Amino acid sequence: MSSQHRTLASCSLGVNEKMKFSIVITNYNYEKFIAVAIEINQTHCHVEVIVIDDGSTDGSQQIIAGFQERVIVVSKPNGAKALR
Repeated sequence: MSSQHRTLASCSLGVNEKMKFSIVITNYNYEKFIAVAIEINQTHCHVEVIVIDDGSTDGSQQIIAGFQERVIVVSKPNGAKALR
């Protein structure tokens, strides 16, 4: 299986291996695009996907919630600082 077509189910970390990299996806009212952005980034092994939602008012928060088991979600009010 080529690395481009791997799924999370086919990936495993050995005892001495650590997470290779993190991908941060920022979202504000990207309902049309957020699911694809998350899915594309989960085709790689050893990836941590973090989605930061900036107080979206469309349906993107519900879409992100559907990926809750596979991504780290940070939701905040629009315009507020996400990380300090």
